[in-house]
Amino acid sequence: MNELSVGIVGYGGFGQYLHKAWQDIEGAQVKAICDLKKPSNLSKEVTFYQNFQELARARDIDILSLATPPNSHSEMAIYAMDQN
Repeated sequence: MNELSVGIVGYGGFGQYLHKAWQDIEGAQVKAICDLKKPSNLSKEVTFYQNFQELARARDIDILSLATPPNSHSEMAIYAMDQN
């Protein structure tokens, strides 16, 4: 099975919760996060983005996990789907 690369958009409390949850899923690996501020404890294996559009265009990310306010999800999801 190929490993799925995950990007998390929004890295507040829920984004960090999702990061831990993805770590428990066999075959999935968090490879990128996007937030306004880079977390001080971010591992070197995880790429940091401040710009959602750049992360959405990243060809090495298979899944975007949105942890932003719900009213932003549709716009972000549509943008991400248009990139493929």
